Parts: sequence; structure tokens; C-alpha cells
Amino acid sequence: MDIIIDQEVAYLAFTFVTAPDLARCICVSSRWRDATTSTVLWRKFLRDDFGLTDIVSTDGSPAESAREAYAHWHSWRTSLDCAELGVIDSAPLRLRLGYAWRALREFFAGNLPAVAASLRPAVDPAH
Repeated sequence: MDIIIDQEVAYLAFTFVTAPDLARCICVSSRWRDATTSTVLWRKFLRDDFGLTDIVSTDGSPAESAREAYAHWHSWRTSLDCAELGVIDSAPLRLRLGYAWRALREFFAGNLPAVAASLRPAVDPAH
């Protein structure tokens, strides 16, 4: 007997898994594939994991889907070698660093206000 889960329930359940686990769920069945290829889900992972609000590839060009964009960024992150930092386009890295900096500021503001007050508002490239 096939158990059919409502699309909204499946979506809610899939918001609690990691992106790699969601990618694995695609292989379970055609129904799961349909439920796990939601642009909304993959946009959430792009935002949460990489700080991206646009569906773009690592080179800044538009990606076919949010899932494809996530795959590009995930592949880029896992293949990144620190020795290569001088030769890659710094725009994606700056974007990710900006997201990380915002997350740190928000954390400190809510948990360690004294530390938050000591942070500089911006970085001056001259220093």
C-alpha cells in the first residue's frame, strides 16, 4: 500500500533536513522528487548556507534552478582550497563573508551585547 503524504506536510517535513539529505530524498520516489525540487526549499538552503537571495551560480550567472545553484555553491565550497584564494573571483567570497559577519553581529547583539558594542561598523580597506 502506498502512503500518500500531503504536499504541504511533505514541504514542512523537508524544511527540517539538511540540503544534502534533501538531495538524497530525491532518489526515493517520483513523488518525493516532485516534493523535494521545490524552489522555495532550495532558496531557503541558498540563503541559510550561503547567504544568497538570488538564484545564481558561483560565477554570478543565473542558474537554471535554485537546486542547481545550491549544487554549484556546495561543490565550490567543498572543493575550495585555501591556496587558491588568490586566484578565484572574490565576489562570491565577499558575499559569504558579509553574510557570516551579519550573523555574528546578530548573535553578539542578542547574547553578548558588550562584544556587539565593541565591533566596528565597517572595515576600512586602508587598515
